[in-house]
Amino acid sequence: MDNNDLLFRKPPNRLEKLMEDHGVTLKEVSKNTGIPITTLSGYKKNQRTPKKNNAEILAKYFGVSVAYLMGIDDAPSIDGSKKMTPLQSLVKNSKLSLKEISETTGIGYSTLGNYNQGSRSPNAKNAQLLSEYFGVSIPYLLGYEENFTANKPNATISIELIKELYSISEKRAKLLQEYIELDKKERDIIKQIKEIVR
Repeated sequence: MDNNDLLFRKPPNRLEKLMEDHGVTLKEVSKNTGIPITTLSGYKKNQRTPKKNNAEILAKYFGVSVAYLMGIDDAPSIDGSKKMTPLQSLVKNSKLSLKEISETTGIGYSTLGNYNQGSRSPNAKNAQLLSEYFGVSIPYLLGYEENFTANKPNATISIELIKELYSISEKRAKLLQEYIELDKKERDIIKQIKEIVR
């Protein structure tokens, strides 16, 4: 391939990189954007180029400019001046996937994805969980403060306590189910004894 061919070659899109950075699968992107998996697969492999509408949907989903998604611009910002939200920065800097953060905090994956994309703001409970998880203040997390403000030093303890509470709740539900099954068996045995006695 000579230099002239390179000039007219379409630049590869960044769908694969963005998916990797956000820790999402084709199935999850498809579910959240409404773009078929087969279409996304073609984009990811650079076999197809996203049409304008799909490029806009994907850029909005990942919080980047269309030019960045399409590999034309190296600046991921949407309007050249817009920075990542504090939550996006925290997620990116944590080097963890949204799925891992979701499992640790107990916040639903799709809900967390919406927060990360900026299409929803965390409710009070989830803002508290995320601020404790990342060790920042709630105002910083929500973008009301520009400077990073460290949260309480026991932030990770709170997350651990929440996980423990969830675990206890699951164990309680399991024990209750076992009790119900034992109760049924006990009733069956009593019924059999009554039939024998008759």
